[in-house]
Amino acid sequence: MKKVVFGMVALLVSGVIVAAGSSQVVNVTRGQFAQLLLNALATKEAPQLSPAKAMSKVQELGLMPESWKAATLMNHADLALVFHTMGISYVPNDPEAPLSRLFAEALLRRYRRQIVHQRGWVLGHGFSPDNYLDGDHGEGVLSPSKF
Repeated sequence: MKKVVFGMVALLVSGVIVAAGSSQVVNVTRGQFAQLLLNALATKEAPQLSPAKAMSKVQELGLMPESWKAATLMNHADLALVFHTMGISYVPNDPEAPLSRLFAEALLRRYRRQIVHQRGWVLGHGFSPDNYLDGDHGEGVLSPSKF
């Protein structure tokens, strides 16, 4: 019995060591974050756009400044600015730290309801970006197209 327990503990420890050694943080560019944001905004499967095209769509919606370049690495201060534009409060601990893909995906999942439902009200455009992204078909739309 002791051998079985010892073997299981040794296997668990070796697995943790291997997992810790192989974990690699992948930072996202502003264009890649725009892709993730468009996927979060879409109420049905969004078309896969290149980072530059996704960036221009997000800038068209007024969520990112026009001066931003798609190839620049995104940091937490940039994320706070984008979230503030959508009416979501995010105060980063280290604003200049690069934004990892896993962190960005986790926050977008966490705030998906606010992102999808409150976008038109916050921006006051009089249209829903859900309909905009869905091609104005109204299929699967979670919010009305007119406010």
